[in-house]
Amino acid sequence: MILDDPLQAGDDEHRPTFIAYVLGKLIEDDVQVIVLTHDGRTSKQIHHLHERLPVVGFALSLDKPFEGTTVTRTTNTAEALLQRAKVYLDSDDAQLRGSAATKLREAAERIAKEIIVKSRNATGESCSLAEYDGVTLGLLIRQITPYLTQADHPGKWTVIGDWLNPGTRDDTPPPKNELKMAFGYLREFVKVYLRGSPVSVAT
Repeated sequence: MILDDPLQAGDDEHRPTFIAYVLGKLIEDDVQVIVLTHDGRTSKQIHHLHERLPVVGFALSLDKPFEGTTVTRTTNTAEALLQRAKVYLDSDDAQLRGSAATKLREAAERIAKEIIVKSRNATGESCSLAEYDGVTLGLLIRQITPYLTQADHPGKWTVIGDWLNPGTRDDTPPPKNELKMAFGYLREFVKVYLRGSPVSVAT
């Protein structure tokens, strides 16, 4: 059974019932279910509640139509976190922009950690992502600077921190143009430092 966008983003009232009872009943009846959703919270909670099952998640994006759809496995990777943020970037709703800022911050932290770990491993150090559990974006930006290879990248990281911090507080979330630019910079970092030469890191 395919359920196409069964919940709207921000539908907190109906999400628990759908995930626990609707999906639960279908699973109990041995129905294979495919859920298509734009809502990152729905996806995350499905994985958490039904983790005993072989639940597999993917993110689909169409950044360049002439290249076709890109499919990314939604483990807790940098690219997967970026895809979760992308849905909310163009929203006029302040609450959804706040969600976008939070998701972009999570992605930025993951990207910074992966770059640092990859760079340290390349110099012969033995390290893993676990060493950076709980380290927040501000400190990561300071730690990543020695490993950046392009002159404008330290400044881009600093301004990303400036843009995304308001999204985690109770004041006005960042405007759309700042969110989009932060997203673009983070995708650039993934392409330059992470994509094409993956490093094995412990999560």
